[in-house]
Amino acid sequence: MKAAVFMLKHQQRTECLCGVSALQPGPVKAPLLGSGFHTSVGKESRAQTLQGGKRHIQQLGSQLQLNQHCLDTAFNFFKMVVSKHLTRGRKMEHVIAACLYLVCRTEGTPRILATTVM
Repeated sequence: MKAAVFMLKHQQRTECLCGVSALQPGPVKAPLLGSGFHTSVGKESRAQTLQGGKRHIQQLGSQLQLNQHCLDTAFNFFKMVVSKHLTRGRKMEHVIAACLYLVCRTEGTPRILATTVM
C-alpha cells in the first residue's frame, strides 16, 4: 500500500495537445535518509556494548573473586543477551549482574545476591 502511494506521488503529469492530462510513470527513487545516516552504526554500537560489557564483567568478577572460567561463561551469556536484543530498555549494570548471578548459580559458586548488585 505504501509503495503504491509512493509511486503515485512520483509520477509525472503530462498534457496532450488536446488538453487531456495523463499520468506518466517517472523513475521511482528511494527517499533520501540524509547525510548523517550510516549503515554500520548498529555493528559499531554492538561492538562497543560487548567491549564495555566484557570490561564490566571483568571488574565485577574480580571483586567477587570469580575464576576466569566463570567470567568467560558470564560474557558468553552477555553476548547471547546482546545478540537477541534483550538489553534494550535495561540498565547495563543489571544485565551484567544477572549474567554473573546466572553463572554463579549454574557453576554452584555460592554468592549472595546483594553482593552482585552494583
